[in-house]
Amino acid sequence: VEENDLFPKGSVSNFYPRQGYGAIKDAKGVDLYFNLDEAELVGPKGDKKYLGAGKRVGFDRSRTSEGERIIKIKVY
Repeated sequence: VEENDLFPKGSVSNFYPRQGYGAIKDAKGVDLYFNLDEAELVGPKGDKKYLGAGKRVGFDRSRTSEGERIIKIKVY
């Protein structure tokens, strides 16, 4: 069950745990890059062991000089 929070929802489209990066597909079908060096994992499943392709997530993003980046990820 997804929590009723304010995070936009999406799903992990790919994740490379050894390298610590991947992408989240947002509600519009756009892939957004994340790197665990830049993104904070939050919530009760705030550990990379819960991340994986197909997982439903909430996320927060920010604009950087290199484009949009995910800065928070919450696994449901």
